[in-house]
Amino acid sequence: MRRATAIAAAGLVLTLLPANAAWATRTLSAPATASFGVTLNGRDRTVSYPLPLTAAVTSGSPGGCNLTIRASRLNGGGGAQLPTPVVTAVGWTCQASCSINPSNSVAPPGSVPAAFPSAKFFNAAANTGIGTFTVSPSITVTIPANARAGSYTSTVTTAIVAGP
Repeated sequence: MRRATAIAAAGLVLTLLPANAAWATRTLSAPATASFGVTLNGRDRTVSYPLPLTAAVTSGSPGGCNLTIRASRLNGGGGAQLPTPVVTAVGWTCQASCSINPSNSVAPPGSVPAAFPSAKFFNAAANTGIGTFTVSPSITVTIPANARAGSYTSTVTTAIVAGP
């Protein structure tokens, strides 16, 4: 039996950890970076960006699986910070070998936590989600009118774990 859980991060971190339960092989990968740009105009601005993830479950998973997310605040120079990102929508499409489509019962979690516990944003119910799927959460950031111009960074960490 092979057990695997992958953790992927947009930006700075990519770590692989062994799973603590179930017998399915699961992997999750993310782009090396995700980014957005906005022009400040003296008013609050809301921007969204996709975070396309590739989730693969290559064998039966009687307990299903969950996708989770956490993110540090967007930090800029001189101690400037932007509000916590929000997951506003999650879509998925089949990428390859999709024998059983996921049955997702999770609504977008709203604000993304900065630390554990991570927020569940997508799941595949028991015996669903077999194959390779692109799961695309839409991440929204509200930029206050008084935000400082500059570059901001955040580490967004996603994981695939056993369970519905």
